[in-house]
Amino acid sequence: MVSGIKRSSLAAESARQFTTPDLLTLKFRREQDFEKILELTDEESDLLTYILSACAIHLYHHMDIKTLEMKDEQLLTYEAEHKFDRLQKKALLDELSQIIGKNVIQELELFEKKTRVLKDILNVTMQLKNTNNPVEKEELEQERGKLLHQFVLSLFRKYPDYFFFDQVGDLFGLTIQTRMEMIQLASELKITQMDISEEFKREYSETLVELGTFTHLREFFTKKWELKGAIRQLETQKVTFRRIENELMNKIIESFPFSQKGQKASIDALHLKLKIIDEFKKHVSTPRSFRNLEKDISKLVRFEIYKQALESPQSFVDFFSRLLDLPFNDVMEFFRKVRISNIPAFCQMLAVPVQIISKKLSEMNIRDMDLTRLSEKGGLNIARQKFEEKKSQRHEAIISMSFEEFVKTGEQYPDLRQFSREFLSEITLSLRDLQDLLEKEKILKNEILIPFQVVNVDNLRLALSSIPILTNLEKEIFYHVLKNILRHISRLIEQYEKLKKDKEIFLLALKKIPQLTESENWIQVKLEDLIIKKIMARQKEFHDLFRFNNSHLINGFLWARLSNSSFQDASKIIKETPSPVYHGLYQFPLTYEEIPPVSFASAYDLTMRLQASLKLKETKIIEARAKSVAKEKPMTKIEDIETFSWIEKRIKTAIMRVGKISPTDLYWTDEDTKKFGSNFLLHVQVMDAKKICPECGAIQVDNCPKHQNGSLIRPNKIQAMASYYQFASEKIGSKEFSTNRQEVEEITKEVMKERLGRDPIADEYKQLLEGEIRLIGEKLAEKVGQKFNKTLYKKYRKTKLGK
Repeated sequence: MVSGIKRSSLAAESARQFTTPDLLTLKFRREQDFEKILELTDEESDLLTYILSACAIHLYHHMDIKTLEMKDEQLLTYEAEHKFDRLQKKALLDELSQIIGKNVIQELELFEKKTRVLKDILNVTMQLKNTNNPVEKEELEQERGKLLHQFVLSLFRKYPDYFFFDQVGDLFGLTIQTRMEMIQLASELKITQMDISEEFKREYSETLVELGTFTHLREFFTKKWELKGAIRQLETQKVTFRRIENELMNKIIESFPFSQKGQKASIDALHLKLKIIDEFKKHVSTPRSFRNLEKDISKLVRFEIYKQALESPQSFVDFFSRLLDLPFNDVMEFFRKVRISNIPAFCQMLAVPVQIISKKLSEMNIRDMDLTRLSEKGGLNIARQKFEEKKSQRHEAIISMSFEEFVKTGEQYPDLRQFSREFLSEITLSLRDLQDLLEKEKILKNEILIPFQVVNVDNLRLALSSIPILTNLEKEIFYHVLKNILRHISRLIEQYEKLKKDKEIFLLALKKIPQLTESENWIQVKLEDLIIKKIMARQKEFHDLFRFNNSHLINGFLWARLSNSSFQDASKIIKETPSPVYHGLYQFPLTYEEIPPVSFASAYDLTMRLQASLKLKETKIIEARAKSVAKEKPMTKIEDIETFSWIEKRIKTAIMRVGKISPTDLYWTDEDTKKFGSNFLLHVQVMDAKKICPECGAIQVDNCPKHQNGSLIRPNKIQAMASYYQFASEKIGSKEFSTNRQEVEEITKEVMKERLGRDPIADEYKQLLEGEIRLIGEKLAEKVGQKFNKTLYKKYRKTKLGK
């Protein structure tokens, strides 16, 4: 029985920002991530290298894909650890380069072809609308049909099958709709518990949006047009070919705006896309700074935005609808996100020469605070209103002057001093402030508002705020176009995630095998068979998705991901070491040149290798524990057990280096949080054989020196977790153990509630999952990190600033 947690309807909206193409472009948007990209490549590189580097960063830091086995001696220093990380990311970059090949370049070529054919078909459609000549109409319709025919024909002849489904899905308007359905599915239900046999049937389509979208489109069009065999065979199936062309043409024409202005705006949008694509194409063959590419494209985009805004608000909307491939409602939602609530007002603002005005304001020393005070609801107008209220409470004969006269000369009259004191006490400005603002108001009116035909200060402020909005618009357009060439590589990234999920299920199944009795041997056969079938499904997916017929390459990739090794090492192992297929018969590796891409033999080979590696790992753990027990000496207190060594070294080393190094270089990082979580989980696992003092949480052998009267206990899960948190806290300013234990209890309750859908009862704390323990550790690590950073900064202030 599957249990799940319903999320709010807003989850789908937020999930849009976390699809794989969005996450990849985020690596370029965030400076912290972009710096990591530059660690793998030069400042000036080609576009494909930049994209593959972003993918490698995403795989390593976001998805925790590893390619090397971690050894303690490799991580003695920060420099060594950094080098170790870089080696793994480089290995992933090499792996991606071998697998993805030129697919990104082909995707860019097809994106250009599709954009060009849409622009040409729209041009012909506009001509058809403007002619009544039957002969000319027939010629134009033939020309329009020929344009689409040549495009579809190129899909059959020049590109792999999967690009056909991508392009047809786009032209039908189904890609975005299907993607949103997948996102909605991912946001509605979170699966929390499932029988292992059911787990093997899962394909994770509810979370892997790009793979799910592609699979749905392929199934939809295959069924719709009764496609069989390779797509290129359609060229010989004239009836089906003609049907596809007719349906595509109808969908394309339906997507065009009805009005002539809307069609003109769409032409401009498609033309801008082609210009951006042209810049991308230059970057494919010529190394270039990515940030410079972004700046150059932003200039192209800004000019076009101004042009459409000055045309009309409706043209502005139609332009963005075609540019971002969004229907009207989604375009309006996009505008709201970038803080454009009133489109006509925004279009009018763009007619104001903001840069010239900004320069003049700077020369006149009129700052943003001044404009705020001079606005309709600003301080000067509030003062005016308050002045009139005060006047109405007195005789006009006493105060007959205007607000302006009062501000300039009022303090010179003794009779007005009492009035002046009362008035100024009720506003936040001094008389000197009011005089300064009146002067600036006059200058602003004569030098800015009247000459540039700006209605008031509020409209001026709105115009000035258009600069950051424009910058945001430019970035959104740039990264939207970039995402159009990241679909295929996003599927490869999701394939990594799928294999990672597969491995979790495989290991869960394989760990059950040693626990089986002799009469349950059939269960072992069934579990192994399920793993083999799953691996064969992945072989087929990889073959279909990337059109690789190389069995060695496919299985090398699969083994690299199942063994957490580099693609190069994994490929060498499966090709050169004896295969489990021949176990007990020969010491030969498989001959992959004679094996098809989808093969029971190679899937069996990988299954047995995975099972052997799990046994080897468990043997090493047992041996390591045995050595640890043999070396253990009687102690009154155990302070430096293995699980504490990393956190103690991390804190002590950083504190010792403060003063020599800026504290910001020593601050807690996301990597520290992950390592804390791993050590935290290991600590809880080894605590089954330890005892602690219930008063202070310290691990003891005989008794606790601080609490002699307290008896030692074997800790439960909460106490075990709290003991690690207590140890870390003591290094940076401790709280009482009871307080730390309470924090652990509260976080544990939140984490378990996410799975159970309710508060856990006492017995359920014993069934904490490993993933939950790691998550609890990471949440506690964030608290430790905050205290740690404060400690470093305080020491820095004390040593460097004498405070």
